[in-house]
Amino acid sequence: MWDGPGPAVPSPPVDRTTFRLVMIGLALLLGAVAALGFALNPSGERVELPPPLISVEPAPEEAVLPQIGLVVELDNRYRIELTVDGRPVPDGELRFDDASGVYAWEPGPGRTLEAWAPGEHRVAITWDRIVGLPDPGTFAWTFRVQ
Repeated sequence: MWDGPGPAVPSPPVDRTTFRLVMIGLALLLGAVAALGFALNPSGERVELPPPLISVEPAPEEAVLPQIGLVVELDNRYRIELTVDGRPVPDGELRFDDASGVYAWEPGPGRTLEAWAPGEHRVAITWDRIVGLPDPGTFAWTFRVQ
């Protein structure tokens, strides 16, 4: 007949060496993750965009995957002309949301670029106000495709 949990089983002693090795391993892993983050964003500083630009994607000097498209957001009272790697992009290839002022473009079959090649790419935009007094401007940046 069983009358209880049985003899007490002693817990194993705490091995301080194993504990220290685990903690050192975790610290090294954390350091590697931080180094990778800095390697993919070397400047660590955000580029100041001239008005009327609100944002550009990919960001200047950013490293991206080949599936990326370009997104330019600016005041919706402006229009842009886009140049990618020295090639003007026809207006018919640009998608524009006039409510938000967002222009989008991506490479594809029959377009200015079929696909992003690995390496650095240069994007330039020129803008001007659609109505009212002219307010032209330009901005150019580069990014890297992995």
